This record gives sequence, C-alpha cells and structure tokens, in this order.
Amino acid sequence: MSTIEKDKVQPAPREGRDDPVRVTADTARQGPDGHRVLYVLLGGFVGAALACFILYAFWSS
Repeated sequence: MSTIEKDKVQPAPREGRDDPVRVTADTARQGPDGHRVLYVLLGGFVGAALACFILYAFWSS
C-alpha cells in the first residue's frame, strides 16, 4: 500500500519564495483539466475513421 504525501500547494507571495517549490509524485501526475485533450482524442478518432473509409472506398471500386 502506498503512502500519499500531503501537498504543499500555496500561492506565491509577492516577495518571492524562500524555499524552492517541491513537486511530489502525487502532484506531478496531475494533468490539466481539459476539453482540449478530449477534442484531440475525438479528432484523431474521426480522422482515422475517415481515412479508413476513404481507403476502403478507393480500393473497393
């Protein structure tokens, strides 16, 4: 069983930080929330299906 480390997520102070930001294994794995990833996935899927349809129509005729 793995141990989840507590995050030290704080906004940056105006004067700057005294210590460097530490990226733990828990925070490093989180990607951006995004519909962009979904759009790229759907676009790739539709593009691959369209390419297969065009190739099938080309060779079947």
